[in-house]
Amino acid sequence: SALVEAFNVLQRPEIEAKASKASLALGQTVAEMLQAMMLGRGEAGALRAGQNLSVVNERPAPVSTQIAVVVARKLRITYRNPLAGLLTVLMPCLMGTVLGSVFQDI
Repeated sequence: SALVEAFNVLQRPEIEAKASKASLALGQTVAEMLQAMMLGRGEAGALRAGQNLSVVNERPAPVSTQIAVVVARKLRITYRNPLAGLLTVLMPCLMGTVLGSVFQDI
């Protein structure tokens, strides 16, 4: 179609050039990101000379910690936006009522 041809002629070369240029750009390593994150939070003392940041603690957080973090996050979100918390309860009830009425007497 004419739209596809116009795209291939006008926009595609520019997009492909930008994509190839972006694919050549190197980003930060994990160690550099961790170091920047720690320095940004003022944890410069946590970085010692020669400390290997590429080795991350391999032990996961305890299940109780994970559950506490998820529950705290959910409570903060609900506190900030009570309607969102209400909708998580009301939507399944509404959908159950609609589907129940659709399949009633089957």
